[in-house]
Amino acid sequence: MEADIQCSNAIHSMEKRLRAACNASDARVDNVAKVLDALLTEYEKSIQGPGKWKKLAVFLQQRPCA
Repeated sequence: MEADIQCSNAIHSMEKRLRAACNASDARVDNVAKVLDALLTEYEKSIQGPGKWKKLAVFLQQRPCA
């Protein structure tokens, strides 16, 4: 249960940070890609639990920059 909460919180944080990168005044695809890469690396290292990859897949299928 705790792992699911931690995972959900991490996904929410990732969404906010990615959205901020997309909405920056100097937003460019390469900058957003770098932010996403850093977020994925951080998520992979810090999050544990059985729903880790499923929640990430759902997040990546969304359109946080739309």
